[in-house]
Amino acid sequence: KIRKGLAAKLILDTTTIEGLHKWFNYLSRELLKKVPSNDPNSREMIQICDKIIVRTNANAQKAIILDSVNSLNIITPISLLYSGFYLFSKSSLINNRFSFQIKPLVSFYDHFNAALFAGSALFLFGYQLVYATSKPSLRKAKY
Repeated sequence: KIRKGLAAKLILDTTTIEGLHKWFNYLSRELLKKVPSNDPNSREMIQICDKIIVRTNANAQKAIILDSVNSLNIITPISLLYSGFYLFSKSSLINNRFSFQIKPLVSFYDHFNAALFAGSALFLFGYQLVYATSKPSLRKAKY
């Protein structure tokens, strides 16, 4: 049986082949845990689940990685704004006057924010580049 919450997750997450394989892989693993050992068909069921797991494992791993990257896609703009604001405020206020003079990065915190800014900018640029060249979804848009 599939409950409403899981059905909603399935519908929302199976827009790509990788997402579809992730769910087949996950549900096959869950089914393997629940196969009773005294069932006469258990050996057959285990073999079928193992075949599904082997066939879907590579794309399932891609989907799991993509889910992790998508969560970083939410955090990255926030860290980019924070580190950019820190670095800008650090360099723009010299003797309480607005200036474009760049002060050298002295403390660990300065270096950390500069690295955070550069890493966040590179991640967002790379993510958009990969997203723009990614495969279309399984579902076609209805017009």
